[in-house]
Amino acid sequence: STDTERGLFPNTREFAEDTRAALWWVEDESGRPGSWLEGMADPAAPWSAIGHSMGGATLSQLIGIEPRIRDIVGLQAADNPAGHAEIAAFDGSAFWIAGSVDIIVWPAIVHDWLERAAARSRRDVYFEVTGMGHLGPTDSPSHFEPLPGAEQARLHRRIVGAILRAEALGDEDV
Repeated sequence: STDTERGLFPNTREFAEDTRAALWWVEDESGRPGSWLEGMADPAAPWSAIGHSMGGATLSQLIGIEPRIRDIVGLQAADNPAGHAEIAAFDGSAFWIAGSVDIIVWPAIVHDWLERAAARSRRDVYFEVTGMGHLGPTDSPSHFEPLPGAEQARLHRRIVGAILRAEALGDEDV
């Protein structure tokens, strides 16, 4: 979360550019001796990106400006017509997680991302978690959905962790 675009209708292109800059900064810091990130990033490895809600919508533009991103995970990803062409051309892996009772970004909106990415993506997978709302991946999920907030957050961590281990690390047996 770059926290640089605020408001009801943030500029997703600016989000994408800010995120790209943050990814490059992390890699630079990883190579700097004495940095708290020293050795944390492999400069030869492809990148993965995860986004929630508007951040999930931003992934479609991020992959258009940063070719090193090979895996994306959209958590309750909002629609973003500005990124439809980029997601249709993406040949990496795309994963989409929706909450069955999300009233902010309905599951059908998230499923549409699956349909847009399916043409060229290496792998395109959709998860819909029964009883989960929109804030499930956040630190303060709502307590008004059938699935308790702590369980929503735990499921997000488990699903995203498994995806990253399989795709980024090649450990599909986990």
